[in-house]
Amino acid sequence: MERITAELVKNIAMQIAAFPVEYISLEDIPAEVVESERKIERGREDLAQKPESIRETIIEGRIWSRLKDVTLLEQSYIRDSTLTVKELIERNMAALGERIQIRRFARFVLGENLGSSPPTD
Repeated sequence: MERITAELVKNIAMQIAAFPVEYISLEDIPAEVVESERKIERGREDLAQKPESIRETIIEGRIWSRLKDVTLLEQSYIRDSTLTVKELIERNMAALGERIQIRRFARFVLGENLGSSPPTD
């Protein structure tokens, strides 16, 4: 059981290190970010020729496609692209018989904030 948990934690850490992750789940994305993405998409030239009736559908599809790319649980799992990270966690929950939830993560970049004083709590 501990081996499964340690392996899962390691794999999720590798996922976070390998891909840009800004949010854990789609529900964590602030409304302001979604609205900002909408503004950007509405300004795209390729949408000007599309009928108004489908323009919003295209915009929403593009927004959520991009946001899924930066959302940990929605990303394709690095070691098996047929799974999302969410599906990987669900499989492990079934194997362990325990609920698994990611609440937060921290990503450190080598050389980031070099020369600045450490954060204080």
